[in-house]
Amino acid sequence: MLKVLIVDDEPYIREGIKVMIDWGNYGFELCYEAGNGEDALQIIRDYEVDIVFTDIKMPVMDGLELIKQVKQSMDKEIRFVILSGYYEFKYAKKAIQYRVTDYLLKPIQEKELIDLLETINKRFIVLKRKEKEEEKKNKAINDYHLKNILYDKFTLKDIEFIKDRYGDFKNYTFINMDVVQETRQERVTTDEKKEWRNKLYKVIEKMVQEENFLILYDIENTNMEYSVSLVWQCNRSEVYRANYIEKLQRRLISEVPFRVKMYIGNTVQKIEELTDSYNKVVLGKEYEYFYCADKSIIYCDNTPVFSLEQYHLSPKRINQYMDSISENNEQKITVIVKEIYDEFQRKCLHPQLIKNNLTLLIYQLTDLWNKNNKPNFSNDESSLFIHDQKNILSGKISMDEFLTYSLHFANYLYSIRNYSSKDILIKIERDIEERYMEKLSLRKLGDKYNINSVYLGQLFSKKYGVAFKDYLNEYRIEKACQLLEETDDRIYQIATNIGFQNPDYFIKKFLQVKHVTPRKYRLISRSIKEA
Repeated sequence: MLKVLIVDDEPYIREGIKVMIDWGNYGFELCYEAGNGEDALQIIRDYEVDIVFTDIKMPVMDGLELIKQVKQSMDKEIRFVILSGYYEFKYAKKAIQYRVTDYLLKPIQEKELIDLLETINKRFIVLKRKEKEEEKKNKAINDYHLKNILYDKFTLKDIEFIKDRYGDFKNYTFINMDVVQETRQERVTTDEKKEWRNKLYKVIEKMVQEENFLILYDIENTNMEYSVSLVWQCNRSEVYRANYIEKLQRRLISEVPFRVKMYIGNTVQKIEELTDSYNKVVLGKEYEYFYCADKSIIYCDNTPVFSLEQYHLSPKRINQYMDSISENNEQKITVIVKEIYDEFQRKCLHPQLIKNNLTLLIYQLTDLWNKNNKPNFSNDESSLFIHDQKNILSGKISMDEFLTYSLHFANYLYSIRNYSSKDILIKIERDIEERYMEKLSLRKLGDKYNINSVYLGQLFSKKYGVAFKDYLNEYRIEKACQLLEETDDRIYQIATNIGFQNPDYFIKKFLQVKHVTPRKYRLISRSIKEA
């Protein structure tokens, strides 16, 4: 949507323009209005405006002066449309020197306004497409040279390009930002990770404009595949840099709906040395998986010296862990896994030694699985267990990940010994049918049926092909359709009755599923019945 500002000293004219047409149908959003050029100028300074419809003759500052001020003193691409009376048209001609060629003659006619909006929209679409293509091309070239420096594969050409583009400065720091999944309720898909990364990128891009940052992603490192990275050039003190990083973290908390971890490399003097800062972050992320899972800001130049001395978990500790799994005691499993990781941290074990010990536990679980697995039991549980095992053995294992895996396995074992997943899913389907209007969640249902909520979410997605929350929302939408067809209840009442506390969120979800608004759905369904 192109954001519109209407400037006219006559309130009734502003109001008439606003209600004359449905602006949204033509790709415009009426965001602001002002009674004179001075107020309009302040709005343009403070907010994002694409189109300004302005009268010529106004008190305080007229329309021509407004156009002049914006064109001469601001670095903003704003299109102006002159609102001119017949006898004022000579003034409108002066605007041509400021490259303003669009005008509407008062009194404004609906067709003329629509024709102008369609023309402007087409111009903007072409212009924005060209700008995006150029921006994408420039960024690709920039990232190519910068990544060569990060990976220590650079040539003199790479160094010269970065210096020519950004200047020859000192004090560079590599920073990596990762989105953290706070809950283990459901697995995060690749598409969701990319969506989070793209959202984080856009927020960071706006936040760091006052500092000298270069932003990039698609770093060729498996630990940074879905993250956003920065190269920060800053000649200020260490105290200033630390305070700025903390300030940035606080702003991220308020701007994005997920937790973000920041990995800060060491500061190097020259751009040629940037690979050292990057490598510190790579090592720091290896370390973080096991030792700093609860921290939001990790300074990777403080990574400790790992112990390479052989270490094995005691038989007593292994037995405690296996007993908690057999009992399917979530609280006990959680405590023991934490104690195991505390042992690793006290010993300052190298990540590879940690992985060796955890792999031993996983093999113990595999033996237990082989002893209890039933040939005629549902393959859903078996395939999920094998999939989890492969993921754990192929990568680094944080405490949260190993705990999740352990809880999954304990629930799987419990399912084999007591009942099948098919029985649970039938009960949950009945719960949805009878209690869809309540605050249903996997956690509550897991507690009800004594099964881990993450594991339950996996079984549900495999059986129905969608996540539990999506299935529940679609079921609620179908109930909403019935109410829209059969009652005269208001939209917000229907939303509340089917379990949506926020009417706006209900409308958004309804639109996603039915591709029309609830109001339009009601009109269409009733017109079909009356036909």
